[in-house]
Amino acid sequence: MKTVVSTYYLEKTNELAAKFASERAQLYPEKSRKKVYKSTLEVFKSISLYLYLRLSKASPDKTSFKFNHISSIDIKKLSCKLYKKVLRALEESYIIKANSHYYHGKARTPFTKSYLIHRDILHKIDETKRKLEYRIAEVEIPEKVEKVLRVSGVIVQQGSLDSCAKLNRFNRREYPKREVSRPVSYYSQLEYDEKKLDEFCDRDEFLYNYSLRRLRKLRMQPKLIKGRWYHPFHELSKKFRESVLTLDGESLKEVFDIPASDLHMLAKHLENVDGIPERELIRFQKDVKNDFRRELGARRDGKCTAQVKRAFKVYLNMKRDAYSRIREGSIVSKIDSLLEKRCPKIREYIKQTDGIWQIAMDNEFKTMSDKLVSSLSEIGVKALTCHDAVYVKKSVDIPRIREMFYEKLDLLSDRTERMLNL
Repeated sequence: MKTVVSTYYLEKTNELAAKFASERAQLYPEKSRKKVYKSTLEVFKSISLYLYLRLSKASPDKTSFKFNHISSIDIKKLSCKLYKKVLRALEESYIIKANSHYYHGKARTPFTKSYLIHRDILHKIDETKRKLEYRIAEVEIPEKVEKVLRVSGVIVQQGSLDSCAKLNRFNRREYPKREVSRPVSYYSQLEYDEKKLDEFCDRDEFLYNYSLRRLRKLRMQPKLIKGRWYHPFHELSKKFRESVLTLDGESLKEVFDIPASDLHMLAKHLENVDGIPERELIRFQKDVKNDFRRELGARRDGKCTAQVKRAFKVYLNMKRDAYSRIREGSIVSKIDSLLEKRCPKIREYIKQTDGIWQIAMDNEFKTMSDKLVSSLSEIGVKALTCHDAVYVKKSVDIPRIREMFYEKLDLLSDRTERMLNL
């Protein structure tokens, strides 16, 4: 019996299964390792699949208080010897979460064991759906898992990627392209290439239907909310925009993305803040242009790591009282120390100012969606912004786009440097 499973969940658990099986196999004599690895891998994958189907996809009644109460008797049928270790490994890797809120008596001993798919996994799956990056994979349910599910009252809906493809063809007739009045913005001029949509979805029925619901709204006018444009275009992933969307019948490409946009916009805003020494401000602006975040963590390609990016966002948007409780040794504490050493007044301003994210978004909109887009329009280029990124038609070449951005941002450090070069 086949069914379809979230590719993200499958990849995470398969990777963990291989690691778990490999570590266990090393405990046995060399002649037995291959056999142990294979059997352990099978057990781990079976339990992971059972939990996915039992807890999220095919639970008999998710509204029931006991829907996620899993008896050890059921899981023992998959592996009497390994089930506890597999569950512990899944918990420690944040795949599942043991529910320990229900207790019985004064001794606070759990009266039953219940589990949930971990919120980090659910959040990631939801994020992939929102960005149209969601994928499903076809899997064969082992007979042992199928029997345990049946005992639990779980009825798994059969499915395959071939049946998904048939559903795609049906739904294509359900969503015809609609004629609309002449658009008044570049966003509402966007269309999509049906053939490329088919290729992008690759027979994935969920992704295809979900995409079409978004694409039907392309002709909507964008809304300005809290200093940013919002339109179906902004809800899509970069890969989807470049693969499927078209403007004047031509594919799109991203030509510029501001590194550390919030820091750039804060650097500009500080020019209007009293009490910041000019020398310190210029030094900070130069550091931001050179992406000084990389000093705290850089990838092999020289760009800043995702962990450091997140830490800077946390640091800039913490509540005032949280700065006194920064965990020592964390990346956030290293950011604080770096700013204290290089720009103490700016550090103090950040710690005393609420709503830096709003300041950054307001300046970002003025620079990108207003000034830069207007300048590109003057030279005949239709440009769309996705917050801190710029998209144009694939055939358009803008070699000076980075320079144009800094011209519109107009930092004090750049003005000072131009004066010194005169």
